Amino acid sequence: MAARAHAAKPTGTGTRSDLENADHNNKQADSLTCASNDPPLPSESATSVEVRAFLTDVLCTQYGVESEASRNIASLWTVGSGRELRTYPAHMFFSVFGDQAGWVLYKEVGSRTTRMNIKQNPNFDATKNRECPAPFTKTAKSAERKANLISKAP
Repeated sequence: MAARAHAAKPTGTGTRSDLENADHNNKQADSLTCASNDPPLPSESATSVEVRAFLTDVLCTQYGVESEASRNIASLWTVGSGRELRTYPAHMFFSVFGDQAGWVLYKEVGSRTTRMNIKQNPNFDATKNRECPAPFTKTAKSAERKANLISKAP
């Protein structure tokens, strides 16, 4: 492999530096190690190894993260099947992968889940799919309840 101009080691925590360091690396060589341009969502019965392979492919192909950094971030998924991948809430992705990588992985899993559900059921209501709560959930829900009460008032 060719020498790289910037050889910062990824921390493997999904931090901004991991994602930014990928921009300084030779993406052309890394594209050869990525499986596909649009990796399919693993099945619900997928093993943690299959889930990690999917996460690596998503980070590498969709976001241009260097393959080594992608593997380091994906390695944070130690146990859990494809079912957990599909059902974990956003805060779980953040706690496992860090803020930046957690957000992009949550978003990618959610969009693929929605597309798959729409293909299986054309009447699927995507607005009721995964919920990403506001940072102040109690405040946001309280405001929503108040708005509903006001709109229902005579």
